Amino acid sequence: MILCQIQIKTESFKVFHQNVRGLLNKSEELISFLSPYSPQVLCLTEHHLKHTAIDIKYMDQHKLGTKFCRESLKNDGVSIFAHDTLQCTKINLDEFCKEQDNEACAVRIN
Repeated sequence: MILCQIQIKTESFKVFHQNVRGLLNKSEELISFLSPYSPQVLCLTEHHLKHTAIDIKYMDQHKLGTKFCRESLKNDGVSIFAHDTLQCTKINLDEFCKEQDNEACAVRIN
């Protein structure tokens, strides 16, 4: 678990990273764990979900900003969820991604 806190002017901006090793049945546990920290951004690795499953995933007050899902191999994948109050834009990294070698995603927080 990694929790980064960045001071921006007078506000605190928190980014949380976790290798979840399968998000499907761990959403509630993760949300409960994060509750006292209130991060604005969740970076999750090894979510193990396909496009259709992660596209409908909602993490409490966080919406999916971007993701990388494996097409032919099982498991892994990365995703970024941003708090509902944030506007974010996906940064396209498709040309740099290759299953099992480099699985990445990025967003720009507006």
